[in-house]
Amino acid sequence: MTKKLIVLVVAIAALGVFQNTAQANENSDVQIGAGAHYWVSLEDLDTKFDDNALSYYATIRYNPSLWGVEANVEYYPKETLFAKAAYEPQAFFILGNTLYAGIGLGWLYSDGDWADDPTYAFKAGFNIKLMDTIAIDINANYKFTKWDDIDADLSTINLGAAVRFCF
Repeated sequence: MTKKLIVLVVAIAALGVFQNTAQANENSDVQIGAGAHYWVSLEDLDTKFDDNALSYYATIRYNPSLWGVEANVEYYPKETLFAKAAYEPQAFFILGNTLYAGIGLGWLYSDGDWADDPTYAFKAGFNIKLMDTIAIDINANYKFTKWDDIDADLSTINLGAAVRFCF
């Protein structure tokens, strides 16, 4: 999976560098890309799975002014905290542009079932444009949810980075 993520990031960067038609301007409102989170559980979990791991996500962000929205689909590889791989669609309301903060929620899907309760999240970060067509997003997240599968309230701190293509 890591090789696929690296290939995706390189492809997005190459597409931005070599784009010669429909050149994006400095005020690009839409960004699409991929990234990764390194997350650490704040709880000491009595499970056979790791209390910290990497997860990967696809992301789209619409940020026309001081406010914006972001939608992500995060992928948790199997045996990070689940017996099987898990996915989590997420939505955030963003305040700010280069320096930003956001609030959002997601819903875990694993082994054919949706979680009973949503995941709530707070997010802060820097969304820096390297070129007219490429942006780097470095962020920190605090997520919390109640998981009936492990009978725990789970809180995690995520440090993340994403590369996005701007248009």
